[in-house]
Amino acid sequence: MTAPEVQPGGTVSTFGGRLEELRDGYARIRYPFDRRWCNPKGTLQGGVLAVYLDDCMGYAILGSRGADARFSTVSLTVGYLRPVGGGDVVAIGRVVRAGRQLATLEGDILDDAGRLVARGMSSVVMLPRAGSAVDVGGVRPGTPGTA
Repeated sequence: MTAPEVQPGGTVSTFGGRLEELRDGYARIRYPFDRRWCNPKGTLQGGVLAVYLDDCMGYAILGSRGADARFSTVSLTVGYLRPVGGGDVVAIGRVVRAGRQLATLEGDILDDAGRLVARGMSSVVMLPRAGSAVDVGGVRPGTPGTA
C-alpha cells in the first residue's frame, strides 16, 4: 500500500495533514503550522503534537496490515523536546513489533529544520476486520460492550 492509495480523513485532514509516504511499517505525514492549534505562548499545543504522533503511528500499522485493518490505541506516551513556533512539522511513525493481538509503535515529530521536537511510543490492540468472525482476544464482532 502506498500513500496515493489511501485517502486520509479524520484528524489528519482536520489538521491539514498530507500523507507523504506509506509503506510496510512506516508512515510520514506533513502538517502545516496553524496558529489555531497554538497555546497562549504561540507554540503548538502538546496535545496537538500527541494527535500527530497517534496519526502517524496508526498509519504505520495500516501500511503493514492493510487499509482495512482495525485497531485501537491502548497507550500513548509522548516526550516533548522543544517547542514548535512556526513552519511545517513532519510526523514519522514506525511499527516496532506487531503481533496477532498487540502492536508496539514509535513516532517522531521533526520541525522544518529537521530537529526532533517530540517522540512517542504507543501500543495498539488489533480488532477483528469488519465482517470477520475471527475471535481476537476473546472479543467477537457484535458482542455487546465491545468496539
